[in-house]
Amino acid sequence: MIETGEFAILDMEWTSWEGAWKRGWSGPGEFREIVQIGMVIVANTPELEELRALQVLVKPILNPILSAYFMDLTGISQSDVDENGVALMDAMAAMQQSLKGPSISILSNGRDGKYLRENCEKVGIDFIFERQRFLNIRADISSFLNVHADQFTSSDLPMHFGFAPPGTAHDAVADCRCIAGALRIMRAAGDF
Repeated sequence: MIETGEFAILDMEWTSWEGAWKRGWSGPGEFREIVQIGMVIVANTPELEELRALQVLVKPILNPILSAYFMDLTGISQSDVDENGVALMDAMAAMQQSLKGPSISILSNGRDGKYLRENCEKVGIDFIFERQRFLNIRADISSFLNVHADQFTSSDLPMHFGFAPPGTAHDAVADCRCIAGALRIMRAAGDF
């Protein structure tokens, strides 16, 4: 699956409202607009040691005012985004710099690559990555756990795999580290 000496794990937090997940973000004005991007780069070794991490806040354009639901879920405040958020294009440039190479695979527990691309289309900017770099490993995790993919999020992986959470739930880098912890267990079992 991964042929290079390192790979990235991507997780994002996007605008949300009460019930949006169950509705598939189909309510009026609902769109998975990126607010936080987290990425952890790990060595493609048996231990999958973390090499570096990136976390960046993105200023949403379509829904610039965060919902109370989103802020409660993620701990990201409106002032955090207003004061520290960057444009999506700048966030992707930071991702590209952190990757340090055009061939590094980018794994996520879901369709984060697709949603990043959709965000670019929605706000009218170029998607700077090759699509094939993004790999959705949700089915692999689901199969290993023997749990339906709709029954867990990245933040739930420590509970399912039996390790201590590496940070706050629904924080993009902490969720990347949850995925990395799950992959370490899967690799030790010969399943990744």
